[in-house]
Amino acid sequence: MRLCIPFSCRVFEKSLQYVKRFNRYKNPDAVRQVREILSRYELAEFELCALGNLCPETLEEAIAMVPSIKVLVFPSQYTHHEN
Repeated sequence: MRLCIPFSCRVFEKSLQYVKRFNRYKNPDAVRQVREILSRYELAEFELCALGNLCPETLEEAIAMVPSIKVLVFPSQYTHHEN
């Protein structure tokens, strides 16, 4: 006999698996500290959250994960100066 699991239960289970897998921070102070450090940069909310959750180890890894931060890292390549 096959048990039919409602869609909302499957979504919940997948979400719970995701949270358990990527749960890097064990206490609220660590979360605040990471957010404070990342807030020093002109990051969009998504960029801040993605970097905070993914915890890249190098600049190259961070850019690969969140390509939009490349503009912040190398601004001279993305600004056009009028002559």
